[in-house]
Amino acid sequence: MQMGNNFEVKMNEYLPLRDVVFNTLRQAILKGELAPGERLMEIQLAQKLGVSRTPIREAIRKLELEGLVLMIPRRGAEVARISEKSLKDVLEVRRSLEELAIELACQRMTEEDMQALEEAQKAFKAAIDQGDAMKIAETDEAYHDVIYHSTRNKRLVQILNNLREQMYRFRLEYIKDEDKRQILQLEHEKILAALRLRHMAEAKAVARGHIDNQEITVLKNFKGAEGSMTFKELYLSGQIPFEEIDRYISRWNRSDDERTLAKYLGLNADEEDVWIDDSDEALKEMLDARERVAGTPVTLGKTDIIVNKNGFGALPIQRISFDDAKVLLRKAYDAGVRFFDTARFYTDSEEKIGYALSDVREHIYIATKTAATTAEGFWKDLETSLHNLKTDYVDIYQFHNPAVCPKPGDGSGLYEAMLEAKEQGKIRFIGITNHRMSIAEEAIESGLYDTLQFPFNYLSTEREIALAKACAEHEMGFIAMKGLSGGLLTNSAAIYAYMAQFENVLPIWGVQKESELDEFLSYIGNPPELTDELKAVIEKDQKELAGEFCRGCGYCMPCPAGIEINNCARMSLLLRRSPSARYLSPEGQAKMKKIEDCLHCGHCKSMCPYGLDTPKLLEENYKDYKEVLAGKKL
Repeated sequence: MQMGNNFEVKMNEYLPLRDVVFNTLRQAILKGELAPGERLMEIQLAQKLGVSRTPIREAIRKLELEGLVLMIPRRGAEVARISEKSLKDVLEVRRSLEELAIELACQRMTEEDMQALEEAQKAFKAAIDQGDAMKIAETDEAYHDVIYHSTRNKRLVQILNNLREQMYRFRLEYIKDEDKRQILQLEHEKILAALRLRHMAEAKAVARGHIDNQEITVLKNFKGAEGSMTFKELYLSGQIPFEEIDRYISRWNRSDDERTLAKYLGLNADEEDVWIDDSDEALKEMLDARERVAGTPVTLGKTDIIVNKNGFGALPIQRISFDDAKVLLRKAYDAGVRFFDTARFYTDSEEKIGYALSDVREHIYIATKTAATTAEGFWKDLETSLHNLKTDYVDIYQFHNPAVCPKPGDGSGLYEAMLEAKEQGKIRFIGITNHRMSIAEEAIESGLYDTLQFPFNYLSTEREIALAKACAEHEMGFIAMKGLSGGLLTNSAAIYAYMAQFENVLPIWGVQKESELDEFLSYIGNPPELTDELKAVIEKDQKELAGEFCRGCGYCMPCPAGIEINNCARMSLLLRRSPSARYLSPEGQAKMKKIEDCLHCGHCKSMCPYGLDTPKLLEENYKDYKEVLAGKKL
C-alpha cells in the first residue's frame, strides 16, 4: 500500500472515533488519495492515522456497504475501481441539478457573486498553468461552489455538496487528461459569460456540454483500459461483475473478431469446457475459486497464469540473508505480487523462496530454470529445485539461456525430458530464456514453448520489440527481464510506464532492498502514466546509451583472471548513472585494477550473447576510470 499519501485524521469532539476514521478514509478514496485497486491494510492504516485497528476495521466495513471498498477472498480490502455504471449514475444526477443551479443563478446572482466567480475562474486558470491535478480539482470545485451558493437555495447546495464527494473520483480522472484542461477552462469562461449576460438557455447548454464532455472522456478512458484486457482479466481484477459476460458475448457476436468466443473472453480450455458443459454459474464458481489479481493484470500467453504486472526477480536475493530475503518476499506477496522468478544458477535463491513462501505455495506462481545440457543434468536440476522450493511442482520450467533452441529429436534429450516432467505433473508449462535474438525467434516460431523470457526495456531495438509482439500473435507469454538494464536505467516510473504499453509483457524486477521493492509496489495501485516528462527521461537515456554497451548479464563470468567483467566493462556508465562513491572506494579500485591481469584468452568475448568486444570494453572503461580518479569530472 502507498503510505506516502497526505491524508490524516481530523478529530471531531462531537463524533465517535470510528466515524472520524470512516470520514477520513472515505474522503481519501473520493479524492483519489487512496487509488482504485489499492489495498487497505489495517496495520499500516492504524499506524498512519494513529489509532487502533478496531476503528479501521469498522470503517472498512462501512465503506464496503457504500461500494467504495471491495473485500477480496484471501486478500482483504481494496479500494473499489471506478465503473461505467457508477459514473453514469452520478453524472446523470449532476446534470439535472447543475442545470437547476444555473437557472436559479441566472435569476439571483448579485454583482458580488459575479466578481467571486471571476476570481474563482482566475484561480482555476492559474492551477491549470501550474499543472497540479489536485489543485485543478480544488479550484474547479470552488468555481462551481460559487454558482451553487448564488442560487440562495440552501437545500440545493446541501444536495450538491453531498454529490460533490461522489464526483471527486471522476473529476480527478477527467483532469488527468492534460489535453482536456484547456477545454475545461474555455467551458468555464463560456458559462461565466452567459451568466453575466443572464443568458439562461446558453448557460445551461454549456453546462450540459461541460458534463457531457466529462462523461465521454472518463468513459473513454475506462473503456480504453477495459479494451486492453479480456473479460476474465477484468473479472479477476474486480473491475467488472460476472454478469458483464453477456455484454462481451454480444459484442463478439457483432464483431468480425477471428478468435473463438472462449479466446475472446480469455478462457482457457478447462474453463471453456466447464462453461459449455455446465453453465454460467459453474464458470463463475470456477473463476471465483481463483485469487483476485491486484493491479493491472497480464495473462502469460495460452497458460492460465494471470498476475499483475509486477513479477519478483529473485536473482539479487542470493546476496542477502535468509531472514532479509524472507522480509522482502513476504512483503511482495502481501502487496499482491504472485509471480516469482528464480533459477538453479542463482545459488540459494530457490531455497530462500521455499523458506519464505512455502506456506502460500498454492497462491503463487514459481518459474525456475535449468542450464543443463543433458537429460541427466536436467533431472538432477529439477529434483534439486523442487526440494529447495519445498514444492512438488514448478509452474514454468525454463531452459536457461541455451546456446541452441532445444527441440524434440535434436539428440540432447532435453525437450523430451521437459515433456516427461510435464506428464509427471512436476512442471506445468515449458519456457525458455535467452539473450540471443536468433534463439528467441526460433523458439517463438517452433510453437514448442509456452513462455519466452528475454531482456526488454525502453532501450530495446525494433527487432526486440517485434519479439514481444510476435509472442502475443503466437499466444506465448513474454517475461521481460533486465527491465532496468542491470541498473543503468534509474527511473523506475519511466520504465514501468513504458512496459505498460505492452499488454502481454510481464516485467520481473530484481530487488534486494526494501526501498527498491516499495517503489514497484506503489505502482500496483497507482501505475505511472507515460507523461511528457517521463518521455523526456526515456529519450535522454536512449540517446546516452545508444550503441554498444555491457548489459551486465554475467554470462562472460567467471573470468579466469578474476576480473568482475559484468561491472568493470560498464564502469564508465555506472559512474555517471549511479552514486559513484562505492565504485571509487579502495575496494572498487582493487576490482578495476584486476583488468591489468587480463589473460586475453577471449573467453568473455566468445560468451557474450550480444557479440561485444569485451576485452576492448574493459580497456576503455579502465582508461576512463583512471582519468576519473585523477580528477576528471563526471
